[in-house]
This record gives sequence, structure tokens and C-alpha cells, in this order.
Amino acid sequence: TDESLSASYAVIQELLPPTAAYSTAKGNVLTRLWRHYGSYQVADSITEGPVLDLGRNQGELLEELRNKGLEACGVEFSPEAVAWCTNLGLDVVEGSLDDFEIRPGTFRTIVLSHVLEHLADPVRLLKRIASGLGDEGRLVICVPNVDSPTRRLFGSNWHGWDPPFHLVHYDEASLRAACKLAGLSITRTVKRMIREDVRRSLLL
Repeated sequence: TDESLSASYAVIQELLPPTAAYSTAKGNVLTRLWRHYGSYQVADSITEGPVLDLGRNQGELLEELRNKGLEACGVEFSPEAVAWCTNLGLDVVEGSLDDFEIRPGTFRTIVLSHVLEHLADPVRLLKRIASGLGDEGRLVICVPNVDSPTRRLFGSNWHGWDPPFHLVHYDEASLRAACKLAGLSITRTVKRMIREDVRRSLLL
């Protein structure tokens, strides 16, 4: 359930030293290069604002969008992550995805970057987004691909399984099916290997 998942995140947060999850977010030059060139680079696919980034964590995407000159804001349930983003001057509000209101016509682009796999009922959120975007809006989704070469290589050690946090696993067909149930149509798919996924899988 969403409640048990939130409890699991809370336990993990309590085990970390204060701000430990965020103090190394920038890292040195090599770390930043690794994160940039090995990432899914969501910002590359976003050309129209205002942008709503749901489940924002450390705000990397919002920073990139700000650098591109796009108006963007985010929603994040972790108060520590919200405080981190606020210190960076980013527009992020604390709240759950269920409680946040998506008013029709407010955003041209909505982003779910590694969020959908955490939800017990992803179609419910997708339906809310579909009604909020309208005919002219665009939704960008990023999820781990259960049919990827990385998953086949690492098997049960694939980082994308990530129990107990990842509740639903997607391949292209299942993602298309979820979007169709919500009244959304997929116009473009991109499959990329993420170096961080390989590194974390090797550590399991």
C-alpha cells in the first residue's frame, strides 16, 4: 500500500545522517560528468513550459530546466528533499501526489521521472494527469525497463527490481497499456542504458 511504502522510506531516512542523502548530490567534476552523460537526460526531451515535475527528490531536473529558461515547479513528499530544493532556489512544494491538484491547462509538460514504478495504482495518477493536461499538453515518463539488456544481464541482481520500493515493473507493452487505460497515447519511446543502473546492479 502507499502507507506501507511511505513507512519504508521513513525508516530509510531515519537510518541516514542528517542531509547525508543530499550533501553529495553535486559531487566533484568527475561525479557530475558521470551523472550527466550516464543519465537519462530527461531535460533534453522537454521543450515547452510551464513544467510540473512530480516526485522531485533533489531537483536536478528542475535545475536543468531553469538553465534552459523554462518555467518549472515540482512536488515532493520528503521534507528533507524539499528543503534541499528550496535552498537551491527551486520552486518545490511538499505534498503527496494524491493530494496535489493538477488544474486543467496550467502546465504544458508534466514529468514522471522514476515515479510510476513506486505507485500501487499508477493508472489512477495517469488519469488525473490526462485530465489536467488537456489535448495540448505532454507527459514525459521514465521507468526502469524490465525487458532491458541490463535486466537480462543481472537477473535477480538488477537494480531496477529495488524491493520494497518498486511496486510495478514495466516493459514497453505494459507502459502503453497503462497509458491507454488512462486515456493517454504514447507518441515516442526512447530506450537508454543508464550507467548508474549498471553500477548499482554490480553492488547487489
